[in-house]
Amino acid sequence: MFSLLTLSGLALSAPALADEDLHTTELRPTVILAEASLGGPAGIMGGRVGYKQWELGGGIGATGYKVSGQWKHYWRPFDSEIFSFPVGVGPSVGLSGAAMGVERSWGDKEPPNLLFASWINAEISAEWRARWGGVWRWTAGAALSVYENQSWLCEGEDSATDTSAPSACNNQGHVPIGPEVASVPAFPYLGFSYGYAF
Repeated sequence: MFSLLTLSGLALSAPALADEDLHTTELRPTVILAEASLGGPAGIMGGRVGYKQWELGGGIGATGYKVSGQWKHYWRPFDSEIFSFPVGVGPSVGLSGAAMGVERSWGDKEPPNLLFASWINAEISAEWRARWGGVWRWTAGAALSVYENQSWLCEGEDSATDTSAPSACNNQGHVPIGPEVASVPAFPYLGFSYGYAF
């Protein structure tokens, strides 16, 4: 009985960690972000939702609708309560084709109903998470192709004289389309996010 009372007294007398002593990633562990990127796992325009070390993302990219997931470690090398370097790794997929309501002509080629591409992504960010909730994040990363079923749609169609090729595949200077992006084994990406944490 005495031991229980002693332990209870010690627990009650232990100083609680004040909010001002917590890093903002602990004080505000849930985050909602809008994101713009070049090659990022959430697409050219998209967003992310995170809780503690886990994040889900989605958006629109060259390979169609993008969905991603990541595990993050918030590296905090400096004595700052609002700044960190989130290091993340996780998969992403791009989905397009008739099954997703995206119709496109590929000349004399018959694509599958669902065009699919997947990657493993690794990234590091610089993040400022203010005490009032605002979040700014700058990201650099790399994507490694895992599986895709669409790069063959543009294979052997480098020449503009190939009239059987879809024009999107053999135009010079155009923004890369899904099969071209999917054919790249690995590529870097950059992104910027802004949002709110609570």
